[in-house]
Amino acid sequence: MMNCNMLSMIQMIRIILPLTAARGRGAIMNISSEAGRQPSPFLALYGATKAFMNSFSRAVALEYQSSGVIIQTLTPLAVSSNMRQMPPRKLLVKSSDDFVREALDTVGISNFTWGCFLHSVHSLLLWPLTSNSKFITLILTFFNSQFRAFSRS
Repeated sequence: MMNCNMLSMIQMIRIILPLTAARGRGAIMNISSEAGRQPSPFLALYGATKAFMNSFSRAVALEYQSSGVIIQTLTPLAVSSNMRQMPPRKLLVKSSDDFVREALDTVGISNFTWGCFLHSVHSLLLWPLTSNSKFITLILTFFNSQFRAFSRS
């Protein structure tokens, strides 16, 4: 997970950033996750790698802000993709095509964004609940026990 989420991003930035900075223009979009915005019980390593992506990407964006290169961090919630076999649902899960279309519209507007309107609304509405670590731990403990019971049967 660390190789996939952290080292690959660092290597791609190491390869692409000098080229885009030399041209004086370009955009790099790093796709992180909402899980990197606050502690993620039962997803600790995943959330930590995404928090690293958020911090690293935002720091490099500030370092290169005068170079003409846009470095943007996207922190989506649920997106249907080949990695995550989850069917798109209009109100909960964005399809990867819809997410990409909306995320591209945010380039140059903000260096740190959810990437789409639906996810920004979800995150803002859920923030009072997810910012309370006792509440989120209670909910995730419940879902974790349900998942374990389901996988045993």
